[in-house]
Amino acid sequence: MLALAGCAPSSASGGDSAPLEGGTIVYAHQQEPACVFGGWIEQAYLSYQVLDSLLSLDDDGAAVPWLAESYEVSDDRLAWTFHLKEGVTFTDGTALTAAVVAYNFDYWVAGGNSTAQVWLDGYYSSAEAVDDLTLVVHLSAPYPRLAETLTQGYFGIQSQQALETRSDEQNCEAPVGTGAFTVESWSRGSEIVLVRNPHYTSWPANARHQGPAIVDRVEWKFVADATTRVAALRSGEVQAIYDVPAVEWAPSVTRVMSSSGTSRPGVPSS
Repeated sequence: MLALAGCAPSSASGGDSAPLEGGTIVYAHQQEPACVFGGWIEQAYLSYQVLDSLLSLDDDGAAVPWLAESYEVSDDRLAWTFHLKEGVTFTDGTALTAAVVAYNFDYWVAGGNSTAQVWLDGYYSSAEAVDDLTLVVHLSAPYPRLAETLTQGYFGIQSQQALETRSDEQNCEAPVGTGAFTVESWSRGSEIVLVRNPHYTSWPANARHQGPAIVDRVEWKFVADATTRVAALRSGEVQAIYDVPAVEWAPSVTRVMSSSGTSRPGVPSS
């Protein structure tokens, strides 16, 4: 469960409230991951802020366009063709191309992301760039739920240039994506600070907001103790917390949102 403190009048109080633009969201999570991306659920939450995926999952559980505008599957279900958005760039200035996405698939199955590797194991054969914006993923066995799988935060697309030229530690702490935020800093044991990508153009088809992120910064704090997180929310030190203790499921917060291992975190990426 994730709780949000009321920062503006809620619709329940008698009217629609527009989101507040700019400023900083301070969010308290229970556990600090090893990297911004990877196989933990905490890493998936963070990855969604920085890295975009090929597809997004809508409220009905259907895969909808994100970095891929569309896709089709061969009759034998062994070839998935993805058509990428044109004009998308990573925050290091390099272009999103089919070759870059193919590189990411190979990177995942080679151990670059343990959860992605496990989910593709036994299915993935290869990925090829037919042209700059057309990717074909070849499978060794049919994978009916591949589209839905690729919506998860473990499949965020990173800059090939960054993966090839920067150290593992640099990419771990501040991966380069096409996402709505970039990593400004990581104070180990304390927080990760995310800053708005003003040039963000690649929101998914089911995004409730189109354009760069509404807020300027997100301070993603690590607070292991649940009681401390609740106290910080009540005092206004933070605006959102993760994993609310059951005893606190009461009117002490404006609203409570369910959060599962396959959904986005409560701090939206756009």
